[in-house]
Amino acid sequence: MSLDGDIDEVIGRLRTFLDRDNLNADVAKSGTTLLERLMAPVTIAVMGQRHSGKSHLVNLLVGADVLAMGAEWPSVELIAGPVERTVFRLETGETSEVDGLPGLRLPKGTVLMRIEAPLPRLTNVRLLEVVSENDPDEMQAALSWAARQADIGIWCTEQFNATERSYWQSVPDALKDHSFLALNPRAAMRHFDLVAEAAQEEFYQTVVASEDLLDPVSRMVSQGRRGDTDSALVFLAKHGAPDASGGLRKTQARAGAKQKEVPTEALAPMEEAALSDALERLLRASRGLAEIVADPTDGGVDEDRARVVLNTCLSEAEDLADRLSIASDSQPGLAVYANDFQEAAEMMVLLQLEDSDGPAADAVTLLLQLKRDLEVALAA
Repeated sequence: MSLDGDIDEVIGRLRTFLDRDNLNADVAKSGTTLLERLMAPVTIAVMGQRHSGKSHLVNLLVGADVLAMGAEWPSVELIAGPVERTVFRLETGETSEVDGLPGLRLPKGTVLMRIEAPLPRLTNVRLLEVVSENDPDEMQAALSWAARQADIGIWCTEQFNATERSYWQSVPDALKDHSFLALNPRAAMRHFDLVAEAAQEEFYQTVVASEDLLDPVSRMVSQGRRGDTDSALVFLAKHGAPDASGGLRKTQARAGAKQKEVPTEALAPMEEAALSDALERLLRASRGLAEIVADPTDGGVDEDRARVVLNTCLSEAEDLADRLSIASDSQPGLAVYANDFQEAAEMMVLLQLEDSDGPAADAVTLLLQLKRDLEVALAA
């Protein structure tokens, strides 16, 4: 079944659950929030200074020339729709609309445009082109507006200079962790490595503003929707609507925490560097987790601590799976490790369905096993 098929099925199950009589108010509120999240598109905010290539990148992402190059437009919202239509929001608060895409001349006082178009790449995706004058106060206000809505960010640039870095500092860390630095292709030929190194702590990944960006963004969109689906499945299982195969799947998840064979082929230098980075991250993440789970002072792990441990393990496994999957495009030897991390993450999602503190220990075991696999690979 496709990811969208999974989501449609879970949406149906959530709706059925929420239609129950005498449902607890807090449970109903949580379920409604999950349903709204599943039904909402993933919002991608394309940001940067004026004339940094934002409109070009938006057109690239949607696969059509929707935005005219060089037009002095305000911020733009792009969403899927049955026909092409443009709605102009004016500074007076009023709106006007026209059939088709916008021309170069806009109604006076337009502060935001919403463009609807029947484009396949807009399915389950909402795009924002965030436009601001190169004025610090206006830029900070625009970034704040975008950050409140965005699930994924893209900053377009030629060099990510000091001024841009100062703007980017105001962006929440949660969005930074899901953002790309998109470097102008001409600039990338001159100093891609230099910019990527300077920005590595501020972005999930530095990429060239070209077709190279499509796959990693698509993966991140899928990962986010998969995470929302997993959260909904956990919610349904906790409140009496488990998947019919849940027991079997949980048993399989427990069995998954066993010794796995790792490839013995020699690693290429770039592959070795990527696995070394992954190992270093695992070492930081696992430090202290095993001690928390095995704390003998109270004979076990309280529910809150167990949940923190399990969620931490899941977050690390999902993120490293995605990073290694992206890197495997150019370093095929990493694909097997990306698959291992993805399988471990899926097992951890299933472990969340159990109520005892045992799943936290199992999740740590999985994470430590992955760490040992990387140590073996790097020692070969």
